[in-house]
Amino acid sequence: MVEPCVSFASRPIGDDLLIHDREARRVYFLNATARKVWEMVGANRSADEIIEAICLAHPDVDWPTAKTDVESCLTELDALGLRVR
Repeated sequence: MVEPCVSFASRPIGDDLLIHDREARRVYFLNATARKVWEMVGANRSADEIIEAICLAHPDVDWPTAKTDVESCLTELDALGLRVR
């Protein structure tokens, strides 16, 4: 199971999200789509469920494009340490 790292403080800014990692003294900014991905990860949603939600929210985005974008976002969240396993 993968979920957002719980040691961060977050604050919405409009549709976007600001995440503060107090331990590393870093601040991250997620746009609205990355915020949706991060929140769905926290709700224990699978990658396919996240992709489906992105496609439903953005009818102009097809499944292959959403899949590529979601996988890229998840990889970036991992690289930044914003998810824990």
